[in-house]
Amino acid sequence: MLPVSWKYVGVAMEAALRAGALQKERYGDPTLIVEHKGAIDLVTEVDRKCEQAILEVLRGHFPDHDFVTEETHIDRRSGRYVNSDLAEYHVPVNADIGSIDVTFVPEIPHTATGKILKTELRERYRDYALPTV
Repeated sequence: MLPVSWKYVGVAMEAALRAGALQKERYGDPTLIVEHKGAIDLVTEVDRKCEQAILEVLRGHFPDHDFVTEETHIDRRSGRYVNSDLAEYHVPVNADIGSIDVTFVPEIPHTATGKILKTELRERYRDYALPTV
């Protein structure tokens, strides 16, 4: 039996390969449907299928684990994690979250596809100090 850490790596590789196969199959497909979740936040049917494939692999290996993904939604009434189709609730078992500092910035640098340029954002605000309360 593999050590636990290598088991996770193996499962991650299996999930990545399965999702990659879906992406490769649809690469360059002119019929690909692209939806806007926000002004610059795009999602395609392939994104959703890849996420579903990854979750299937993860749930197959770790049936007692919960997963929160990019397309996971929060039910505003209960504050619980839900699937986009509200079929099942997913609550993280170990949510070890410390204090969170929030800074509002006038604009967030991003690529043409909407991905945040974290390195540019870090560089821009590297000397910024949060005000003390």
